[in-house]
Amino acid sequence: MPKKRVSLADLAKELNTTPATVSRGLRNDPRISQAMKERIKKLAKQRGYQVDPETTRLMAHIRSRRDTQPVSVLGLLSDARDADELAKDPYTRRLIQGAKARAAELGYRMDTLRLREPGMTQARLETILYTRSIHGVLIPPQTDLPHDIVLPEQHVALVAATAARAHHHLHRVFPDHFANMRMLLEEVVKQGGKRIGLITTPDMKERQRNGPLAAFLWFAAEHPEIRCVPPLVIGRQASTLRQWFVRHKPDALLGPDSWIVEEIQDQMQGPAAPMIFLFGNQREGFSGIDELPEIIGAAAIDLLTSQVIRRETGIPRHPKSVLIAGEFRRAGEI
Repeated sequence: MPKKRVSLADLAKELNTTPATVSRGLRNDPRISQAMKERIKKLAKQRGYQVDPETTRLMAHIRSRRDTQPVSVLGLLSDARDADELAKDPYTRRLIQGAKARAAELGYRMDTLRLREPGMTQARLETILYTRSIHGVLIPPQTDLPHDIVLPEQHVALVAATAARAHHHLHRVFPDHFANMRMLLEEVVKQGGKRIGLITTPDMKERQRNGPLAAFLWFAAEHPEIRCVPPLVIGRQASTLRQWFVRHKPDALLGPDSWIVEEIQDQMQGPAAPMIFLFGNQREGFSGIDELPEIIGAAAIDLLTSQVIRRETGIPRHPKSVLIAGEFRRAGEI
């Protein structure tokens, strides 16, 4: 016969207390004395007690509905100097649209917190968060927090929808750059690429945490039959880019944005012109990786609201990173 599962009631009976007290002791509830917590945990270990995840999920939901005030507002942190600046970048615009749509599905609205708004101070920011009952803040891409503004992180949950600025130890949701580059390289080979060149910039390396470059080098090592030319990490210096292009003559060129074509336009003529693929910012008329920013924005809201419900605030001790795989798009599909 299968062994009977040890329940909270079984432990409570042995300890001459209630199941509620046992549950609180196992959760380190401050209302339970340290001595009782130790007795509860010791007995639970001896009896082989295991938490039922479905029961835990249900009780967390019940407690959140009972113990917390309804929260209907989330903050969207913006360092833009005008209200429309964030929306000018297609990627960021799509991400914010996805975040707002998911927030609405969950019963929240999003208020923009403009850190560079005239008159914004630390005290004013804290007042806004308090008066609007904002307990969760989303940090989208392109945000560079002003040095004179420090988020009151002990009072709000924070999630960054970007891999950039890694020195801020936050929960994050961002593209799976390594997997996306692997996907792109496989597609390039299918389309006949044999001499593949990659261009990136120091800024993109930082934002993407070296994921595309690492995947490119891994692919080159794993597929010696494919000629991957030495990657180029460069700013927008046209002469250096042209020299690299003429020297290595790639038949497939992978770049972070469409400006690479502008810099070597005079080398892009004739039957020897390389195929162009983008892995950073998908642009109309170019094949490449769509990083699905709407999905990233929605996933960031899921992570943020779960913290709000559990009353988790501040800088996490163990930050989570959620990676979202993109999809390959041919020119004209985006």
